[in-house]
Amino acid sequence: MDDDDTLDITRRTALAALGSVGIASAGAGLGTSAFFSDAETFANNQLTAGTLDMTVGWTETYSDWSADEGDGVSVRMYDGAERIGDATDLQEGETGLPADDAWLIAVDDPTQFMANAREEGVAMAESPCDGLNVPEGLANQGDDRPVVDIEDVKPGDFGMVSFEFALCDNPGYVWLNAGASASSENGVTEPERDDPTEDAATVELLDGTLALLWVDDGDGTLAATEPTVLVDSLRNVLATLGTGVGVDLAGNLAAEAGGGTGRNCFSGTDGGDTATTHSVAFAWAVPPGTANALQSDGVTFDLGFYTEQCRRNDGVGLTTGLLGHYPLDGTADDASGNDYDGTVVGDVAFVPGPSGKAATFDVPGRDGYVAIPDFPTDPVGTGLTITAWIRTVDPAEVGQRIFAADENDAGGYALSLGDPGPGAVRFYSRAKDTISLDTPTGVVDADTWHHVAGVYDDAAETRRLYVDGRLEATLPSDTGPWGTDAGPTTIGGETDASDESDRRFRGRIHDVHVYARPLAASEVGALYDEG
Repeated sequence: MDDDDTLDITRRTALAALGSVGIASAGAGLGTSAFFSDAETFANNQLTAGTLDMTVGWTETYSDWSADEGDGVSVRMYDGAERIGDATDLQEGETGLPADDAWLIAVDDPTQFMANAREEGVAMAESPCDGLNVPEGLANQGDDRPVVDIEDVKPGDFGMVSFEFALCDNPGYVWLNAGASASSENGVTEPERDDPTEDAATVELLDGTLALLWVDDGDGTLAATEPTVLVDSLRNVLATLGTGVGVDLAGNLAAEAGGGTGRNCFSGTDGGDTATTHSVAFAWAVPPGTANALQSDGVTFDLGFYTEQCRRNDGVGLTTGLLGHYPLDGTADDASGNDYDGTVVGDVAFVPGPSGKAATFDVPGRDGYVAIPDFPTDPVGTGLTITAWIRTVDPAEVGQRIFAADENDAGGYALSLGDPGPGAVRFYSRAKDTISLDTPTGVVDADTWHHVAGVYDDAAETRRLYVDGRLEATLPSDTGPWGTDAGPTTIGGETDASDESDRRFRGRIHDVHVYARPLAASEVGALYDEG
């Protein structure tokens, strides 16, 4: 393939839509997710052809107990004391669905049952690595990416999305991720209102739905030899899949054989013409006996993959060194698992973001910010990386704090907008010999979402600034200590106790990540590509 060939397809257009009662649509976002961490980069959501390509197919099934699902199959529904059955509850010759260790129904012929329940799918090309193959139905989908949309489900319903993918040329590490999650009570019905477990502020479908993820052998059922990657409530599974680039999947090839280190990679063509087809399955189920509190609830999300070349990489992904993750999707909670939760101070509203929700600090009075009182005073490990999605109404206003620990103006640091000039980003540390690194002006414009990233490499003594995945500024000799400030860390403005309490961000901030290490350019690009 010529190096100038590009696939102009984003994750939004690389998802396939299908209709059904319980799952409205499903797909895998792969257009800009096959990332070349050691060589290739993204520009303007285009995947530049090189040494790693990923192609995908999928099959969606949904069981809603329609009469034809039992054609030619013996079906038994779980009726035990627990919410779902496990392998010990199965009779000889039975397979549990959606999984032996978490089943709602037991069948004697799972292949036939799944064929009866099949709704739709997109098959991979017969020669998936013969150029950049975009299966019919994936292209020209418009700007709105299809998603998994679970609603109108009833106790006993379950469904599954089975993905097939192939890595072309080099082996690669693969992660499954989830994004663009949205949920709604859709009002409270009379049975819901009468249910003592109903909470009008909580979408119980997220907690009442079981979700499972496993690396499959291609048959769409979870065998004893296929350990689950995740099994938990849908809420918890989506939260895990939504962290960093997602959950790493164990491949079929030792990393060393693929030129890398660490966990297993997935094999590719390795210079040949034949690609190995790999499978991953994601299943959901609403167990019998689920309370009325689920009625009318709806949940929407998408599933996607991220892959990076095995060669010269270690497959650690974007959870390594993660100090804090603040989606700002309705709360200021830390999604990293480190419990550095934030607290909203003053007036901050949660409004639509690039995906899900975002925090806006441009409200009447402009007195709001997020305080993170327990965030480490010295966050630097091997370095420091701060990333965020921002949308400002006025890129020319000076001093718009994105993420800061600078209450006392003594050794503190921040990632900010407008200090160097209109639409310019600054990454500063007051203790450094060179305090500030600035981008050119105009890299951030008004009323547009931009991804910004400040990266400090302690060992290399360098500092870098990225906007929308592009390197915009570099400090090649970054000498002096990083420095600290005793005040609380903040998002969206400095504290009321600081001398610069007016340094509020004029707009919205979404999905803030902080790492105690320097992210590579490819990793910054992966966060940008996630949207």
